[in-house]
Amino acid sequence: MMVPELFLDEYLEDEAFVDELLGLVERRAPRQALPPARRAGAGRAVARASGALFYTVLLLACVAALFYGAGGGEAGAKPIAGFYIFNVKTGSMQRVLPQGSLVLVQKTDPDKIEVGQHITFFTDGRHDPTTHTVFAIAEDFEGSGTRGFETRGSENNASDFEITRAENVLGVVRFRIPLLGRALQYVKDHPQLVLLWFGGLLALSFFLRIAFGPKKEPEKTGDNPGFIRRNTSG
Repeated sequence: MMVPELFLDEYLEDEAFVDELLGLVERRAPRQALPPARRAGAGRAVARASGALFYTVLLLACVAALFYGAGGGEAGAKPIAGFYIFNVKTGSMQRVLPQGSLVLVQKTDPDKIEVGQHITFFTDGRHDPTTHTVFAIAEDFEGSGTRGFETRGSENNASDFEITRAENVLGVVRFRIPLLGRALQYVKDHPQLVLLWFGGLLALSFFLRIAFGPKKEPEKTGDNPGFIRRNTSG
């Protein structure tokens, strides 16, 4: 029996044949999809990122609310849980407390303050408080029966002109976060704009979770994905 010889070149020159062949291959070729493990891993990564964004925004909102409620360093500042929250507005303590830092000042008994500590106090004629280092202490300042504190900024060559009376001292610096004070001051000065940003970031967090989070797999009724349950009663 003779088998006719096939010439591939002749078939490839036939455009109708080539189009039909390509269409057949395209219909039969399986789609390239991510393995289930990789899909689940990507979903978990997106969920973690959106969760981190959400809680970061929420934490900053809480800190901003505390900063605003505490007065943010104004003359009417009041302690929250025994702490004042201030923004460092000048560079007189740059090496220790950089300008723009957020500082937590613990309300402290003036009799317990020691030389070398950083204290926050009010001076006559100034609206904003000052934070400087205690350089020396006068136990009975001008016969008042209370202490007086000689203070100096870390960038200054001389002590402050006035001695700080004990009643003008708010407390001792216990904690600082660089740059956060400047950011919170911006929040306080532009509340409407910040609320807009806050809402946008929260919306972005929820969008990431919904759009790229792990999808719930459909329940299978049998080993065969194409299995269809039939009613066999009656």
